[in-house]
Amino acid sequence: MILQLALGFGLEWFDGKALSFFGLFEIPTPFAENRDLSEQLEQVHNLVAWTLMVLVGGHAFAALLHRYVAEDGVLQRMLPSAR
Repeated sequence: MILQLALGFGLEWFDGKALSFFGLFEIPTPFAENRDLSEQLEQVHNLVAWTLMVLVGGHAFAALLHRYVAEDGVLQRMLPSAR
């Protein structure tokens, strides 16, 4: 997830844009504009985002399988009160 954050910063900065935080303050770009690199970073950023979504979705699906199909009590054993 830190990689995703760094890629987001990089693609904006190499596109020549300052990072704005909800209009409260801006961090100007410390790099020279490089549109080609920015486009490459955007592609990697999108790939990492989709990978994270698939992993999170798979994790949630596995949890539901344990709860409703296997009924093996894995989710209950993970609760702090079960220890």
